[in-house]
Amino acid sequence: MGVLTIPEHPSPKYKGAPLITNRMKAEVHGEHGFEIEVSCGECLDVGADNDCHLCGGDGTYNSRFEVPWDTCKEIYKHMVAVAVEEVNE
Repeated sequence: MGVLTIPEHPSPKYKGAPLITNRMKAEVHGEHGFEIEVSCGECLDVGADNDCHLCGGDGTYNSRFEVPWDTCKEIYKHMVAVAVEEVNE
C-alpha cells in the first residue's frame, strides 16, 4: 500500500493545510457519538419494573448521543489551524 497524499488547500490563507472535500465531510457526518448511562425516570418514579420499555427493570439504560455537526466543524477548524502552524514553523 502506497503513501496516502491529501491535496493541499488552494487558498494562500491555509497554505500547507489539507484540503477537506465535501465527500470527506459527508462520510463522517453522524458517525461520531457517545453513550451515557442514564437513570430510568419511569422506574425512579414508580419503582423498578421488569416490563419497563426503557430499562427492562435495571433502573438504568444507555442513551446514545451524536456529536453535533457544529462541534465537528469547530474541531476541524482547530485541526486546520494547528496544521497551518506546523507547516509555517
